[in-house]
Amino acid sequence: MLHWLRSVEFALWFMGYVFLVPWIGYLFGSVLFATALSLRQGYRSARWLGTAALFAATVVVLFKGLLQVRVPAGEIYQYLPPGDLRTFFMTWL
Repeated sequence: MLHWLRSVEFALWFMGYVFLVPWIGYLFGSVLFATALSLRQGYRSARWLGTAALFAATVVVLFKGLLQVRVPAGEIYQYLPPGDLRTFFMTWL
C-alpha cells in the first residue's frame, strides 16, 4: 500500500504544476517544476539542477516556439512593462 501512496506524490506534484502555470507562466513553471523534482529525487548538485532547468527551457521553446502549442500566458507577465518585452513573453514564453 505504501508503494502506491508514494506514486500519488508525483501526481500531486503534477497537479501543483498545472495549477501554477496559468499564474507564473509556462517557462517559469516548467523550470521551477523540473528543478524541484530534481531536488526531490536527490539530484542536488549544480550540474543536475542546471540540466533540469535547461531541459525545461528546451521543452518550452520546442512546444511554444516550434510546435506552436497554445498555452495561456501567465498572469505574472501583466507586471512587465508594456511593449515588445511583454508581448514577447506572452507569446513565446
